[in-house]
Amino acid sequence: MLVLVALFYFLNFATVGAFFPWYPPLLAERGFGPALIGTALATGSIARMVFTPFWGYLADRWHARREIMASCTLLAAVCLAGTALAQSVTATLAWIFLFGFFVVPIFPLAEAATFALLGERRERYGRVRLWGSLGFIVTSQGLGLLVGPLGLGVVPWIAAGFMAAAGVVALALPGREASRAEAAVREGRGPAAAEDAAGHSLGALRAALPWRTLLVVFVAAALGQAAHGPYYDFFTLQMDARGVAPWTIGSLWTLGVAAEIALMAAGHRVLSRLGLAAALRWSLALGAARWALFALAPPLPLVIAGQLLHAASFGLLHLATVSLTDRLTPPGRKGLGQTLVSMWAYGLGGGAGLLLAGQWRAPLGDAGLYLAAAAACLAGLAATAGLRRDRPR
Repeated sequence: MLVLVALFYFLNFATVGAFFPWYPPLLAERGFGPALIGTALATGSIARMVFTPFWGYLADRWHARREIMASCTLLAAVCLAGTALAQSVTATLAWIFLFGFFVVPIFPLAEAATFALLGERRERYGRVRLWGSLGFIVTSQGLGLLVGPLGLGVVPWIAAGFMAAAGVVALALPGREASRAEAAVREGRGPAAAEDAAGHSLGALRAALPWRTLLVVFVAAALGQAAHGPYYDFFTLQMDARGVAPWTIGSLWTLGVAAEIALMAAGHRVLSRLGLAAALRWSLALGAARWALFALAPPLPLVIAGQLLHAASFGLLHLATVSLTDRLTPPGRKGLGQTLVSMWAYGLGGGAGLLLAGQWRAPLGDAGLYLAAAAACLAGLAATAGLRRDRPR
């Protein structure tokens, strides 16, 4: 079953590998300026911020993880196809917003499913998740070869195809009964007892989660993800303006994700050595160094060095964030916990970073944007003072 989860990650992140590197130049070709590009990419993330708790609650309440993942993935594929056919700015923004609405539950529920299937073997999470990074490489690099001869118009169709395939795979994942029994199996009890223990009232929800510690994790993760906004919005356009060939641009994106894969593969050893709280701090500190380097508009060899730091600024940040959230949330609330961190990190943080990068590019320039990104990482690092220096069990 873990093979199916790995394939689901691969196909979904193949979509992401088409979206972030190649949608900005596609939108620029359609006449979008920097502010509109930032707004368009942020639109999907705003949907995460608004609707994430809704999806997480439904997944835990109805024990319908597979059904939600499959239906939302297929509908997200339809929305990506809609962006290919859109003839106006308004239509494009509407389709991207709907895409964001349906994408909301997919990744956090996949995280919850992965941790559930791993059980006590949580150290293997990185080895499953790295297949998503491989999917990103396939499309980010592959489209670097295709957009020259075929044009940017192929991007949304390829993204939609990968997303539709992921929806088909989701239908084969564990269904309603497996989701219902998940917490009970982990605790060695029956399904009914697990469901009763979880509770579904607002009072039970407030009592079930360690909100003070979770909020520290959420804020730090949100700031770390927001710092990626200038990179996701404009990195491809910046390299293109410097005369870098599309294949080389795709290779730079690939290099960053390859570094992330190496981190994921060694994730258990890294987290065991550092501890979860320290891993979160290191990711933010190295993220600040990465964006400060990019603010200097460095020559290509140093851009390559900065791309290697993607292992920390994204890979280690993600590993530490989801691992801390899994540890802090009780059985029966894993889906909600992962959707909440998705709401904060990728919805609020990621959306704000994308939106503000588009709005601030004109007054700040690319150097100012990357300095602001470095400052966001340092602010996240300061927020982690509220975490204990513990080590994973």
